[in-house]
Amino acid sequence: MTRALQRIAAAVALSASLALPAAANLPSGGLGGFSLSPDGATLLAGGDNRVIYVIDAATFEVKDRIWSPAMPVWMDHSADGSLVYVLDSDDMLTAYAAADMSKKWEIQRVRDMAFRPEAQRIVIWKGSSGGSEIAVIDAATGAQTKTVSTPEGYPIDSAGLSDDGTMLYAITRQEKTEDETKEQPSNDLKGLDKEIFRKKHDAYAAKLLKIDLEAGTFDSTTSWYSASNFDDIRAVGDQVFYLKPGSDPMVTDTAGEVTMLDLQRTNADYAEISPDGAEIVAGDGGKVSFIPVGGGAPLTLGVDDLPGWFEKTQGFEYLPDGKVIAVTDGWRIVVIDRAAGTATAYPVY
Repeated sequence: MTRALQRIAAAVALSASLALPAAANLPSGGLGGFSLSPDGATLLAGGDNRVIYVIDAATFEVKDRIWSPAMPVWMDHSADGSLVYVLDSDDMLTAYAAADMSKKWEIQRVRDMAFRPEAQRIVIWKGSSGGSEIAVIDAATGAQTKTVSTPEGYPIDSAGLSDDGTMLYAITRQEKTEDETKEQPSNDLKGLDKEIFRKKHDAYAAKLLKIDLEAGTFDSTTSWYSASNFDDIRAVGDQVFYLKPGSDPMVTDTAGEVTMLDLQRTNADYAEISPDGAEIVAGDGGKVSFIPVGGGAPLTLGVDDLPGWFEKTQGFEYLPDGKVIAVTDGWRIVVIDRAAGTATAYPVY
């Protein structure tokens, strides 16, 4: 997704006070959903004040402000840049013409979804008879083109769409299992080894699914690993990454074997795979860490956190010149220039 994935998901948790994806990373006091136009010229960012900000990606100046009927919690562009998709806090998914923000189509009651611009399709799922009903949506017209269902015992918690839109990679909600005995890790276990032990001895398991949306079939692997509300689920080569901050990220191979990951950013807010699949990007307030997928030391750059504010990263965009934009709920855009080793914050108001 997979940016769509957890931007949508955290909001539903907040929607209880305010996952998925009816609002992952719902802004609690600042910017939430955002998207960079495919030409790299314009950044759209939604605020909890029900405003979509139109921002020049060269100067980071606000050029226009567009009213939204509800808080925009996720947004993205079509591959050709002609459409902008917005999911709001009322669970409404709307497609707008990018040129004038006129409404093209809308779908109600969307809480969980995945989107890949290259695939030109949106995938929405909801619980049904103990499993999940998956709807495939034509991203140009909003029309439902097919439905795929998982049976009882296979309710999807989080999922990500393949780049070509033919496969949905998913993890089910965790369930109790008698195959594990509940144990606490010993004091001599540290770091990632301790987290792996906890997962293998928490008496919970989950199923990892590969759902063929064309054939309407799926493969399932039961795993000792379980977690929920992922920021990004994405296939890179023969691996599938399941990313979220803290102690829960992991990667699977073709056999469904799980390897847990140490992002070295235990207090991070948001994590995703870079567009080229070469690195994991993790944000922590005004700071961003770049972690090579192939191994190696992470690079961390950023700005000081706002005083008195628990600032959270909402996600990232890569500019054509190689700079990386981090958007935060502190009404800030942080621009990372790795070549220069600098980071600059720009306020949005």
